[in-house]
Amino acid sequence: MKHNFNIKKIAIACYVPPGAGAPVHKKRPYHGLAFFTEGECIFKFDNGKELLVSSKSIIYLPKNSNYTVEKVGKDGVCYAINFDLDEETDLAPFIVKVKNSNYITDCFKSAESAWRHKSSGYEIKCKAELYSI
Repeated sequence: MKHNFNIKKIAIACYVPPGAGAPVHKKRPYHGLAFFTEGECIFKFDNGKELLVSSKSIIYLPKNSNYTVEKVGKDGVCYAINFDLDEETDLAPFIVKVKNSNYITDCFKSAESAWRHKSSGYEIKCKAELYSI
């Protein structure tokens, strides 16, 4: 990627347990990164694009996108960070297979913990983890 993104706002950093994610998403309000630690899901976008997300993969979900999520076998388990950028971008959804999953897992867990506890500086901590990812 050859983009320099400036994160304006973190909307949420969360853990999504098995079976808890919404199956239908319309006009997604924020950009999102979701890191799957277990399971497989197919993301079907309204433009016909389909992405199979499996364990140790990150999916980028564009702001304003419409899609459905279908599980494949075992329920998906993921961490997610939803955010806004200073400038609008027209990136398509994509998947990245993670090589160092322990590092990425730690980043997502740290962001989720900071968001959940809301201690002083929690949004900056979430931004820092998102930039690290």
